[in-house]
Parts: sequence; C-alpha cells; structure tokens
Amino acid sequence: MEEIASMRYIFCWFIILFSSISSAEEKITVVTESMPPFQQMVNGEVAGKATQIIKQILSCAQIKTDIQLLPWKRAYYSALNNKNTLIYSIARTPERVNKFTWIGTIFDTSVVLFKLKSRTDIVINNFEDIKKYRLGLLRSGFITDYFIRHGFIPGKDFTFYEEESSKIPMLKQGRFDLIDGNPLIIRSSLTSNKMQHYKLQPVYTLKRAQQLYLAANINSDPVLINKIKTCMIKVMSTEQLPVNSSTPANNQ
Repeated sequence: MEEIASMRYIFCWFIILFSSISSAEEKITVVTESMPPFQQMVNGEVAGKATQIIKQILSCAQIKTDIQLLPWKRAYYSALNNKNTLIYSIARTPERVNKFTWIGTIFDTSVVLFKLKSRTDIVINNFEDIKKYRLGLLRSGFITDYFIRHGFIPGKDFTFYEEESSKIPMLKQGRFDLIDGNPLIIRSSLTSNKMQHYKLQPVYTLKRAQQLYLAANINSDPVLINKIKTCMIKVMSTEQLPVNSSTPANNQ
C-alpha cells in the first residue's frame, strides 16, 4: 500500500511539473503597428515610448519574445484570432470590448481632424460639417468605428486607407480632404518620414481623452494574463506618457 501511495505521489508531482514546463514554454506573441513616437522601427528593432513600457512589463513577467511591427489590420486580426497574442496600443471601444482581454491603459490620446493648411476652403463648425468633405479613415481603426457609430457610411461619408503611413501622402495627393490623428503622432510622422514640408492644420477635435491599452486575445492563458497585469500595475506606477494634448501647433 505504501508503495502504491508513493507511486501516486510521484505521478502527481510529475503531472504538475510537466504542466508547469508546458505553460512556461507556451509561445507568446506581441504585435503592434507603426505609430511614432510611441512604437516604431529604429535600426531594425521595434522601439518607441510605448514599446519601452511594454518591454519593461514583459521583462517583469519573465516573457522573452520579439515584438512584431505590422500594418494595423494584420496586427488587429492576429490578436483577435491567435491565443496568447498581446497587442498595443489599442483603443477599448464598444465594438471591441468583448473581443479581447483588456490588461491595462498605456496612455491617453486626443484625436483631431487635420487638413492641408493651403485648403482655406475647408471650414468645419460642427460634426455634421465633416460630411461635406472627403474623409480618410483607417480600416478597422477605432476612430472608424466611432464614425460608423455616429451614422457615417463607408464609401459615402468616408474612404478607407490601409496603413497609417499612407494617410498623409494620400492627403497631399488630394485623395482626402481630411484625416484624423493625434497631434504629437502627426508631428512625429511628418519628421520621421521627412515630410515637414507638408503643412497640416487642425480643424476639429473629435476626442480629447481616448485611452489606449495593452490587450490580449480573449482565449489567452488566464494565469499568464494575471501575471502580465500584475507587472503592468508595477511598471505603470513609475511610468507616464503625457500625450493627451488636444491643442496642436497650426504649422504642422
């Protein structure tokens, strides 16, 4: 009897040990989009202010993985469909709230509509005035969801663009009259892409405080998620990204 009990004890510990090793070896994927200065490619490595915070969180959680910089649509659907995939910086909207596990807020952002400074014919006094002009919005972006929620129709009231990096050139080419963006991100995009000569001007503030999150695929390991949440609370207690500025310079 003692021998049988001993064998059962050893067997139970073997199962626990095997489960722990399997959990530790489970692959973790982290995806994001290019959004300078918060996440961007620098010398072949994903960097930026938000990325620095994410790397601290991963280090605290003892997670070793590469961060993939992808077009937003690919990053979004990767996190939506693949277990143990993290995504940042993503807005928590009514359309997304039940699709992801929300780990924590990285920073707040404002959202403003911009036009070319030379387009003195574009005047927006209220939200409905936006429909008078050709608006460009990111496919699967949270501001796109915002406009659809407020009655804007794709193909009629706005046109999609596929990547953040393409919206300013498309505005310059006359494909759009208006684009959306955070003032700091717009300024950084102009600088990093050597487009300082593209003079943009803010015309309408949509949202003064939109929180952007670190989130995970909804089927991710709950033990892993709790570990990341604990580390995020620890890291964010000492880190801040003061980017919620809604008053951009007119010469952007």
